[in-house]
Amino acid sequence: MMGWEDKVQNLLGHCTSYTTFGGDFTHLPEDWPEQTLKGVWSDTYLMVDPETNMQIMTSDPNIGVRMSDFLHAPRKNDLLRRKGVDYRIRAIEPDGQGGSTLVLEKMKECP
Repeated sequence: MMGWEDKVQNLLGHCTSYTTFGGDFTHLPEDWPEQTLKGVWSDTYLMVDPETNMQIMTSDPNIGVRMSDFLHAPRKNDLLRRKGVDYRIRAIEPDGQGGSTLVLEKMKECP
């Protein structure tokens, strides 16, 4: 019989698979070899109302990942590469079930 954690990991694995919602990316940590993984890419839209009372719409790219897929856990400021574009990890938001959302900052397109 499968326990709760096994069921969640199985579900996360299906969601991040390329045939479902996932897309490939490469984790490029500074002190470990790179690793190609799959995750669910999206943008989080934020509305900001600064002191000027102006409303601004912006978005942060992010990726949903299954932490057990990483050989070395991602860290803040690690680089990810997807489709020739580099992203820096700005924040790691664990979901408490073995997955995390990596909030990213787009850096540059690679040659």
